[in-house]
Amino acid sequence: MGTSSNFFKAVLKTEDGQYLADGAAHILPDDKSVEFKSPFVPLMTFGSKAQIIRIFKEQEVRLFEGSVYLSSPSLLKIVDVTETVLADIEVDVLQTVSFKAILSPVHSKLNLFQFAADRITKFPAEVFSLSMDRVRFVSEAEFSVGEQLTLSAEEPVILKKVIIEVRQILLFGDKNTGYRCDIISMPDQCRAELSEYLTENSQIFPDDNDDTVPEGLIY
Repeated sequence: MGTSSNFFKAVLKTEDGQYLADGAAHILPDDKSVEFKSPFVPLMTFGSKAQIIRIFKEQEVRLFEGSVYLSSPSLLKIVDVTETVLADIEVDVLQTVSFKAILSPVHSKLNLFQFAADRITKFPAEVFSLSMDRVRFVSEAEFSVGEQLTLSAEEPVILKKVIIEVRQILLFGDKNTGYRCDIISMPDQCRAELSEYLTENSQIFPDDNDDTVPEGLIY
C-alpha cells in the first residue's frame, strides 16, 4: 500500500476514551501509523497510548489506537496501530476496488424468447469502485444512460443477478469507457456477501493473525 495523504474528520482521545481534541487525521499504511492535526493538540508522553477516531456523518465509525511517536502543539502521530470498526456505515461509501466482471443486457421477457441462454450477449468489464448501492466500471462495450445490465463476478466477491442501471458515462481515453451505475437489485445472499466484502476491504490495519491484507480507501 502507498502512503495516503487524504485527511478525514477525527477526534483525539486518551487510551481510556477521554476526549482531547477535534481535528483531522490521515493514514500512513506503510509504517502502520496515523497522524492527527488540529490547531491545538494536547502534548502527550512518548510511548503512551492514544486513540484517534474517524468521524463520518457525525458518527464514530473507526477507532485507531497506538503508541505516541510524535507529539507537538499541532500534530500527534501514533504508531503500531490497531484498528477497530465501530459502525458499518462505510460500506455505503464508494470504495476503491479492482476486479473483473461480466455484464449482460437486461432483456424483457418477450425479447428473451428470441435468445437461447447461451447466446445472450456478454461483455467483460473492470470494476474500479463499489458500494452497496453504486458501482463504477470500465468496458470496451458501449452502453447508454438509463440502460439496465446484469453484473456478475466470481472473485474476490461472488456477485450474481445484480441489476444495475447506467447513470453517467465517464470518458477514459480512446479504448475504454467508464460508467457510473446505480445498483437496482440483488439477491439477499449476494447483498450479505457484498456487505462483508466491503467491510473487510475498508480495513487499513487488519488483525496481525489475519493473512488477508485488503486494499482500503480513505475518503
